[in-house]
Amino acid sequence: MKPGWYFRSVFCLLSLCLVFSGQVSAEPVVTVTGLVKQHQRLALEDLANYRSVTVRTTEVGRGGAFHGVYRYQECC
Repeated sequence: MKPGWYFRSVFCLLSLCLVFSGQVSAEPVVTVTGLVKQHQRLALEDLANYRSVTVRTTEVGRGGAFHGVYRYQECC
């Protein structure tokens, strides 16, 4: 027996366990966690239902120095 055979077998077995247990998702998702009230798991289809938003911000430093006006917009 070759030395690497055992480790390859264990790796393949664990990979199959993940696939059949539903741990591996075929569809990409965005997970929102952290300091939010409700954690969210959003699929691409869910994100397509949201409308785009444009945000305009004026950045001023602590000493009152003007840094600029910036506009952030979701791309297509």
